[in-house]
Amino acid sequence: MLVYKVFNKSDYVSFFTHGKTKGSANDVSDNFIHFSSREQLSETIKKHFSCYDLLFIMVFRESTLSPKLKWEVSRNFDLYPHYYDYLSLSKVLYTIQIKV
Repeated sequence: MLVYKVFNKSDYVSFFTHGKTKGSANDVSDNFIHFSSREQLSETIKKHFSCYDLLFIMVFRESTLSPKLKWEVSRNFDLYPHYYDYLSLSKVLYTIQIKV
């Protein structure tokens, strides 16, 4: 299964430059990196990233993030993938750039 991490431009550039990240300021505050499933992606973008013109969606295989990826109850009582570690650029399958 694939999981998706949405980045604004500055967070994406920082991740790409350093090769690893603890995520956005919101991720750091929550002590885990927020991911979405494909079905959750559109709602995640609308709810948390609608103020940005350009987004980067990085795609990961769930299996490459195990066992530090946990599916936990979040909004609407849905299970969301949360990652409890630094995220390495080497784990990225591919990146999608979108204009919002």
